[in-house]
Amino acid sequence: MNRSSNKCQASNSGQNPNTQGNKNTNPTLHWVSVMVNNLRTNLHGTFHGISDKHLQRFLDEYCFRFNRRGKPQEIFEGLLLACIKSRTIMYKELKI
Repeated sequence: MNRSSNKCQASNSGQNPNTQGNKNTNPTLHWVSVMVNNLRTNLHGTFHGISDKHLQRFLDEYCFRFNRRGKPQEIFEGLLLACIKSRTIMYKELKI
């Protein structure tokens, strides 16, 4: 073993930065972290960023999907019904 690895091992003794296995972690904070990470992944992966004009609608859609994540059939049926009942909104009409 070289000297640099000995120094790293000595400086980390008694400290455990990995908290994934910690049973005392607050479950609320865990779910907040999951939601924020999913939101970030969705935002960067699907849309590659979003303007201020569309941000609130994106967040509304994300919350809607998250709250109904266990009921995918209801999401599809509700979306289909909303599309049938609503009028078309042109891009010029979007106001935030």
